[in-house]
Amino acid sequence: MTDQPTGGVYVSRRIGPCLTPHLATLLGAPLRFRPLVWPQDDVRAIVGWGLKGVFSRDAAWALRAGLPYLALEDGFLRSVRPANSDAALSVVVDPVGVYYDAHRPSKLEQDILLARMPAQHARAERLVAAWRDGRLSKYNHSRELAPPVRGPFVLVVDQTAGDASIAYGMASERSFSHMLEAALDEHPGLPLVLKVHPDVVEGRKRAHFGALTRGQAARVTLLATNAHPPALLEAAAAVYVVTSQMGFEALMWSKPVRCFGMPFYAGWGLTNDELPAPSRRASKAIALTDLVHAALIDYPRYVDPETFAPCEAERVFDWMTLQRRHRERFAPRVQAVGFSQWKHASVRAFLAGSEPRFVESPAPLAKGEQRAVWGAARPRPSSASMTHCCASKTASCARWAWAPTSFSRCPG
Repeated sequence: MTDQPTGGVYVSRRIGPCLTPHLATLLGAPLRFRPLVWPQDDVRAIVGWGLKGVFSRDAAWALRAGLPYLALEDGFLRSVRPANSDAALSVVVDPVGVYYDAHRPSKLEQDILLARMPAQHARAERLVAAWRDGRLSKYNHSRELAPPVRGPFVLVVDQTAGDASIAYGMASERSFSHMLEAALDEHPGLPLVLKVHPDVVEGRKRAHFGALTRGQAARVTLLATNAHPPALLEAAAAVYVVTSQMGFEALMWSKPVRCFGMPFYAGWGLTNDELPAPSRRASKAIALTDLVHAALIDYPRYVDPETFAPCEAERVFDWMTLQRRHRERFAPRVQAVGFSQWKHASVRAFLAGSEPRFVESPAPLAKGEQRAVWGAARPRPSSASMTHCCASKTASCARWAWAPTSFSRCPG
C-alpha cells in the first residue's frame, strides 16, 4: 500500500515538534529529517503537512523521485489539549489529497464509499455512542458550560479567518454572513447562539463576525468562551456551519446540520447543503455509519497514550473519556491552601480542568469553589472561613487523593 511505507520516510521540517514524538509509530516507518538533501535509497515515501506540503518542494521531490507523497493532518480526535500543548494521538495519512479539499479526491472520500459488513456498521454505531457518552471533541481540555440561553436554540459556528478548510471547502468570508442570515430567516422563532472560535477568544486569530446589527443582536447571543462543544451540540435544535468539524460532531449528536461550505461530511445526503456536491460524492447516498467508520476508523491512525504503540480507535476513546471525566471532577475554581511555590506546577497538573487559586491560609470560599490542602495536616482556618467551609462541606487532600469531607458542625 502506498500509504503504508515499508522503508523509511522523508519528513519535512515543517511538521511541528508536538507531533514528532509519535510520528514514527503513526507512520509505521523510521523517519529521515534531511530537508536540504535528496532522500536516501531506503526512503520509501515523502511526508508533508496538509496542503502546505502538497504544493511544496517536498511534493515536487516526490514526483521527480517517483515516490509517493503522503499528506498528514491531525485526526478528528486529536488530543486533550490544543496542538501547541499536546502531541497528537491520531493523524490522517493521505496519499490521494487532503480531506478538507473539496476540489479534489481524497483517501477519506474513497474510504467513505467502501462497502461495509454489518459488523462494521455496528462498530461505527458503538463509536458514536462512545463519543457521546465520553463527551468527546477534537480537543478535550475545556470544561463543559451550560448553553447561554434557555430552551431550544440554533447553534451557529464561527471559524478563524484564514482557516485553510474554508477556501478549500468551496467557501469564503461571505459564506459566514450568509450562514447567519439564513439561520435567522429559517428559524424565526428561535434564539441563535454564535460560538466564537477559542483562538479568537484568546486573541490569536481574527473572527468572521464583527459587530452585529441591532436586529441581529436582539436574537443572537455571542458565546465568547472556550466552552467544550458537547453541551452545546446536545442542546441545540439545529447546527449551522461553513466547514467546521463541529458539523461532523453534530451529526453524531443526531442534529440537523446546515452547511455553507463543502466539508468532508457534506454532499453525501446527511446534511442540508447550500452548495452543490461534487459529482464523486453525489453519486451515492451513504449512512452515518459509513461516514463515522471512514473518518474515525479507516482514515486515521492512533497511538496508545500510555504505551505509545499503535492502537485502535476504541483505546484512545476510552482514555480520552477518562481524561474528560477527571477534568470535570473538581469545581471550576479551587482554593489551594498552603502550597509552596515549587508545588504550583504539579498542583495545576493535578487539578487539570480547574483553575487553582493559591493562598497561604484558608479564606472564605467563593460560590462553587472547592478547597485543596497538602497532606493530612490542615492549617487552622479563621472562624469565618471555617463556617463557610462547613456550609459548602468540602475539604480536600492533594497529596494522596481528592477526598470530600462533610462536617456536621464547625470544628471548635
